Amino acid sequence: MCFVFQDMLAVVDHGDSKKLSIWDTARGKMIADTLIDTEVMCDISCNPRMPEVFVTAGKEHLFWWKVNEDTNKIVSYAQANYEAYLRARFVICASHSSKGDLITGDSNGTIYVWGNCGNKITNFVKHGHEGPVFSLYIMKHHLLSGGRDGIIYAWEWSKNMDCAGKVEVAKTEGGIRMIQIIDKTLLIGTTMNSMLASTISINGSPLENSELDPLPITQGHFDDLRGLCEIQRSFMGANFLTTGTDGIICKFNAFTHEPAWKLVMKGSTFLCADCSTNGKLLCLGTMEGYLMIMEINPETFTVTELLHRKIAKDRLDCIAFSPDHNCVAVGGFEKSITIYACMEKGDGTQSWQCVGKCWGHKGYITAVDWAAEKIGDVYFLRSSSSYPEQMYWNTSTCEKVDYKDVSEVAWKSQQCTLDYNLIGIWCSKQVQEAAINNVSVNPTKTLVAVSDTQGNLSLFRYPCNKDSVYCHTYKSLLNTQKVSFSSNGKHVIVVGGQDSCVTQWTVVGTEI
Repeated sequence: MCFVFQDMLAVVDHGDSKKLSIWDTARGKMIADTLIDTEVMCDISCNPRMPEVFVTAGKEHLFWWKVNEDTNKIVSYAQANYEAYLRARFVICASHSSKGDLITGDSNGTIYVWGNCGNKITNFVKHGHEGPVFSLYIMKHHLLSGGRDGIIYAWEWSKNMDCAGKVEVAKTEGGIRMIQIIDKTLLIGTTMNSMLASTISINGSPLENSELDPLPITQGHFDDLRGLCEIQRSFMGANFLTTGTDGIICKFNAFTHEPAWKLVMKGSTFLCADCSTNGKLLCLGTMEGYLMIMEINPETFTVTELLHRKIAKDRLDCIAFSPDHNCVAVGGFEKSITIYACMEKGDGTQSWQCVGKCWGHKGYITAVDWAAEKIGDVYFLRSSSSYPEQMYWNTSTCEKVDYKDVSEVAWKSQQCTLDYNLIGIWCSKQVQEAAINNVSVNPTKTLVAVSDTQGNLSLFRYPCNKDSVYCHTYKSLLNTQKVSFSSNGKHVIVVGGQDSCVTQWTVVGTEI
């Protein structure tokens, strides 16, 4: 979208039939529209010298349009005349200079300048990027361009368009999606959903001696996001971890709203994760049924893979470390819970080995909780499923035990939803209108947060074992997949599945 003139906004939708419409933002009304003959629309830009003229760019498409103020109609003004120049399949980005020159970046990595408010090429940078050009930013004497190759180039605004510097982001950040300059700071949005910053030079080339800030402003995910866990006492100042099907693992500091650590494992489709108390050990389950256990070096922040094994034919949706971090329980669509333990081999080294599977659920496994302390020499386990049902297990034998055998057990976590102290939630209006995805109890055992399939975050008193209980409900995301309190209970973290979004809420006051 872009402003055409005054309060008029030009918008192209992403429907099957791409509709170009002009809106009066002062009145909130559409005043004109027309259909565009292209499969994919990538960008739209308005001409500051001719405010009634704007350009649309997309798949085999670069058109000039004009708005007639008298008739309120949109008419095709011109189309690109490439003459002998190479025409790319996609024109991905378009921007106008203050003089009305149009600059485009295409899927071939080439930048074209369409000068004098016209539709003919007057200058170009051939294959300026290795791959598509995603973003352009025009300065007084330079042009900045960012591409899928993860590089931002500065080009002299002259006849030769010589390269005058560059900034390259880490491979883990992906390509350059957006460029913006505020004061002396270059802001960079990446295809990995991170926002980075770099200083620029006011005199000479803006990218001369430019260096990226060591920490990103934000970091995140770009695909389905379902993995979330709390970190109680992290050695790197992180309070929670997120992971998604994009293969990205992120650690964040909830108190400072800053990213703390990031790892990209391309090709991995993580659905669930858990951390040891200090955050050094990670365990993760994937969509393809792989279990991964890793250890982070506290000095170098490098990762050592301790286990990477396919343990199921279907997805793994929940995972948890035992309190001593010597066992991992993981469950998923195969309706079983697999127990792995860290065992000492004959040569004195340690390895993670499968010690058994717990069978008996009628639905796929949605959550697992370990007992906080051992009974005898065993940590008991409980699990809930989509049926819905809840079962209890002796992890040394992988046999089911009766509730009366564990009725006095204190649980390390509260992920399972079918608990006596949560009966009131199942009687609430929220559950009648949506299905529960996840629950989390705060450290002081006074509040329980509930996420559901309608994207709501609900906060109840805990224990919640009475009918007609009162709660606060907030619209958080499209589908709140996972919820967790921070280690101090002052924050609630929610991840949103296909929204690829992490939201943080602050718990305020003593009354709900």
